[in-house]
Amino acid sequence: MATLVYEMSSDKLEPYINPDRARTIAVQMAANLTVAKGTRLGQLSANGKYTPYVALGAGGAEVAKVISVYPFVTDAAGLVYYGTDVPTSGPTADPQPTAEVYYTGDFLQADLPGIVAGEITDLKATTLGTGADTILRLP
Repeated sequence: MATLVYEMSSDKLEPYINPDRARTIAVQMAANLTVAKGTRLGQLSANGKYTPYVALGAGGAEVAKVISVYPFVTDAAGLVYYGTDVPTSGPTADPQPTAEVYYTGDFLQADLPGIVAGEITDLKATTLGTGADTILRLP
């Protein structure tokens, strides 16, 4: 009988349409973060690690490049724990060196809370439709 070693969170940002078009990469994250699924991330120029987008930020945080797939937290070393807190035991207590992020895909804008025009431009996204059903297409 197989033993479950690790189970990824079911709390995942899913593409709204064309799931076969969505692509992910693994990126290193900055330390001491709490990231929700769908968070837009910028890449820090000082060390190449990713951090949540900040409109008036600096050093790379002000340019949205990718979108988080799952919610996760990072510890002081930047190791990634999927879920909403750092577990102390169990299969999810095993930290990962990187986080999975989308760099392309079609997402419902409503699934990306608080997204602003600057982020859409940074992501090189185009919008399809209007209102509550607006789709953001990342190239």
